[in-house]
Amino acid sequence: MRVIVDGYNFCFRNQGRAPWRGCRTLEEQRAATERLLRHYAESTQSQVTVVFDSRHPLPGLPPKETRGRLTVLYSTPSADDQTVDILKQTRAPAEVLVVTSDRGLAERTRRFGARSMTSEDFVEYLDGKLTPPADHPADEPRGKYHGLSKEEADFWLDVFGDIDDEEEA
Repeated sequence: MRVIVDGYNFCFRNQGRAPWRGCRTLEEQRAATERLLRHYAESTQSQVTVVFDSRHPLPGLPPKETRGRLTVLYSTPSADDQTVDILKQTRAPAEVLVVTSDRGLAERTRRFGARSMTSEDFVEYLDGKLTPPADHPADEPRGKYHGLSKEEADFWLDVFGDIDDEEEA
């Protein structure tokens, strides 16, 4: 099965849930989304494309990256139009699942015969289907495995920065 994911819609509609819990930047949200979708693609042998859109090309990011069975597209300006373009080029759109909570995009994709599922429903589906990847258990805080973000470290330095190493409680 081929799956096309409306990237930022997927991130934003599921904020606060694992694996996005603790993500503070778009880069962290994209990385969490990519890890989850790559894990799904490899576990199910599905071909997954995630489309992130931007008004302008993102510095340092190519328009397309392939990581195993996951393809990441950075579309300028519309992920919706990029998704429809992919469907136009697909021989069997009925075998494609488009993941988006954008009703307009879901309707456009169904006109091509593709199926659609909301971002929230797809995450529920993944929760029941996948075991967390070994490098990032879903119920563990991000910082436990990847360290604190600069903002978190600065916060704790402000809170405890005036305590002398030699002081005892």
